[in-house]
Amino acid sequence: MAKLFASEMANHVADEACRIFASYGFAMEYDAQRYFRDARFLLLGGGTSEVLRGIIAHEMGLPGQPQTSAHRNR
Repeated sequence: MAKLFASEMANHVADEACRIFASYGFAMEYDAQRYFRDARFLLLGGGTSEVLRGIIAHEMGLPGQPQTSAHRNR
């Protein structure tokens, strides 16, 4: 849960920073561009948000959520 929340919040904050800086937010000279790029990787680095939501739902025992192959044999 923490990884899902942290990665989505980092992405949201970096996206807002780039919007505030407008075109400067995407310029290589500004830190906002690096944060935006790094935050996008966080969404994919440890698994996509959809996969993490499915794993969390499965662990909580919610019905109707598909199981991932890594968690079927638990």
